[in-house]
Amino acid sequence: MLPLSPPPVVISTSRTDSWPAPSGWLPFVQAGSIDGWTALSGLFPSFPEGWTDGVAPAPMPPFGSREYLSRTTGSTHDEKGEFRPTPENIHRVTHYLTDKIEKNADDICMTKRYHLEDAETVFITYGCSTRSAMGAMEQLRAQGEKVGMLQLQTVWPLPEKEIRQVLSTAKTVVVPELNLGQIAGEVRKLNDYGCKVVQANRVDGILISPAQIISAWKEAL
Repeated sequence: MLPLSPPPVVISTSRTDSWPAPSGWLPFVQAGSIDGWTALSGLFPSFPEGWTDGVAPAPMPPFGSREYLSRTTGSTHDEKGEFRPTPENIHRVTHYLTDKIEKNADDICMTKRYHLEDAETVFITYGCSTRSAMGAMEQLRAQGEKVGMLQLQTVWPLPEKEIRQVLSTAKTVVVPELNLGQIAGEVRKLNDYGCKVVQANRVDGILISPAQIISAWKEAL
């Protein structure tokens, strides 16, 4: 019979080979595990025979348990995975990690396009607001309105090319969000085309509705 819960795991940034491991545990030390910048060391349990089928990984250990200790560090390491919090190294690593994202934005950015060919009004949406925006779009198109939608599947890096394309062709853009306008502000920064950018916001813990999005659009007409 398999155990009901996995044994605890200890992950630490300190070395474990200088003190004995408890019974049933395996010392583990690894450096440079992610792009040469992250050092990881700790104790990992030796799971009982039959715990996995040899292919699937063991279940995730219970974070937050009193029997489980987890330490996470945001410290900067060098290429060897060694702790090196010097100003020069922090500057270099910060730019390295940022450039990895921003210089590959075209490969990373993902969007979905709906009825943008003839759209005079476009909903730029992301996350769980997308379903409500989809409903609003379908309702308005059924009434003969030329409405489309650009769904942002990634927000960093921001799909600037796709957003600019929408802003350059649409008359009105509506940005529904469950906040006070985080992405709407970014859209406005890209608006060199005279397009009207309208916010549809809700921050009371309830999902924004298609009716609220349509109402924000009508108020902007």
